[in-house]
Amino acid sequence: LTDKAIVSAKGDFLTLHKTDNKLYVELPVKTIGKEILVAVTLSSISNPQLGMVGFKNSNPVHMRFAQRDSAIVLEAVNSDPYLTGQLEKELRPTFAPSYTDLALYKFPIKAWNKDKSAVVFDITSLVTKDQKYFPLIGKSLGSYQVQSSLQSDLGYIREIKAFEDNVSIKIDRSYRITLNSSRGGKSPLKDYPVTLGATFTILRLPEEPMTPRLADTRIGVFHISKNAYDPESKQIEAVRFVKRWRLEPSDVAAYKAGQLVRPKKPIVFYVENSFPPVWKAAMKEGTLRWNKAFEAAGFRNAIEVRDFPKNDKQFDPDNLEYSCIRYIPNSQETIAASNWTDPRTGEIFSGNLTIYNNVEALLHKQRFIGTAAVDPQVRSSRLPQALFEESLSQLVTQEMGSVLGLLHNYAASASYTTDQLRSAKFTKESGLTPSILDGVTYNYLAQPSDKGVRLINDQLGVYDLFAIDWGYRYFDLKGDPAAEAKELLSRVDKRAREPYLRYAPEQRYAVDPTVRTEDLGNDPIKTAELTMKNLAFIQSNLSKWITNDPDSRKKKSLYLAIVQGYYLQLKNAMS
Repeated sequence: LTDKAIVSAKGDFLTLHKTDNKLYVELPVKTIGKEILVAVTLSSISNPQLGMVGFKNSNPVHMRFAQRDSAIVLEAVNSDPYLTGQLEKELRPTFAPSYTDLALYKFPIKAWNKDKSAVVFDITSLVTKDQKYFPLIGKSLGSYQVQSSLQSDLGYIREIKAFEDNVSIKIDRSYRITLNSSRGGKSPLKDYPVTLGATFTILRLPEEPMTPRLADTRIGVFHISKNAYDPESKQIEAVRFVKRWRLEPSDVAAYKAGQLVRPKKPIVFYVENSFPPVWKAAMKEGTLRWNKAFEAAGFRNAIEVRDFPKNDKQFDPDNLEYSCIRYIPNSQETIAASNWTDPRTGEIFSGNLTIYNNVEALLHKQRFIGTAAVDPQVRSSRLPQALFEESLSQLVTQEMGSVLGLLHNYAASASYTTDQLRSAKFTKESGLTPSILDGVTYNYLAQPSDKGVRLINDQLGVYDLFAIDWGYRYFDLKGDPAAEAKELLSRVDKRAREPYLRYAPEQRYAVDPTVRTEDLGNDPIKTAELTMKNLAFIQSNLSKWITNDPDSRKKKSLYLAIVQGYYLQLKNAMS
């Protein structure tokens, strides 16, 4: 095919060959027809204001390679309707004509190997050109619409890697970007050059799918939507399968006897070594905090945290076999969670937390506004080391809930009274809410006279333990999701009326006043009055507490946060 130098990445699943900025796939015949996931992730950018490293602009696409005469076609798999057990064999031929796969990309076959066990085709266009299903540039940025033009002559295939079950392709692309305001007016960026890097991943899905778990609206979980055939009603009905990791006990007999057992395959997270050393312990603590919840589901040490291995040539964070906590040194003040999920069953097989360097500024601002009226330790331009580590640990715990498949539960905090949140005894025993996933971070209503009261929401609540038990409880029912659903329904029915276990989804409009994103307690009026006292006290001391701020940048940011705090309390009371 070429007389140029070739760089190859050989794997059991696929082999990649890069030559003269072209990319060839060597596809074993045994892999044709197998189900895969294809996705692209932003891995670098020349201007971080235009994109977040580690972010996907589209969901992974469920696909397969199919041979069509002298070409390989990449098809989107249509896995509806869901059929179980014997029904799959009996009814799939009947349903198949109404649920065909969708042909998306065609690649002419360039060569076969000598024994006809593998075929070679050119896949360059998939990774170097803009594709509808794998966009790199988002359509909007804040209030602006993004108009982008690919500079195709500047595209470059940078690196290829092959692993046992997946391959990764790192590419560079260059664009010219113009931002257009929907309100008219002058564009802040016009024909602006930006170069970004992206990682395309092609992943082989498991041969033996996990038993899916049917969702329950009383438990907040991420889910996938499917159509399933009900053999009793003979109807096709919409169902939701929970997104969750596959946890199976290493000793089923001991598990059934009520003993805590280790899972066959624990959930392991690897922490990048480029993190500042003082961050690592806090992040590990925040992640391992969830092991308490998995004990409620019968598993001991279900989660492990390890450093990136320094002398292991097999380890590669681009390999989806490894779930990682990654460090991005840019100006973003945030943390982002993501995972890879089997679209057939909801099984999570890889998850990541991406922590950005300036998250320290976010933690200071949140803790200062939330607790400075009560806690003299935070009355400065930067958090003391111990408080920073405590806050980072809390944030990691909160975001790790998403990686484990749990949604935020904004109804939780309303089950505690406003007065209870001023009690040192109550908050020490019960925390600030029944769920760390409520979105509440600090006890911003506590008054200076409330001595010893808990100020940070950093412990798992009863709802968190209940939700993990529901999502990860193992049933030895021969892979029957309907039988598992009956067991789970009875467990929830017995406890559904307990107020501390109430779940409600995030509201698009404020219909239910007990379901707010950052509320505390059951009395919005009393909470607002107490909180506004604290905000007024903080505002009056802002210039005294915040020093070493010659251009007032820090004070301006904190003052805006105070205003937003007032606005939040007024909105909560209004609803």
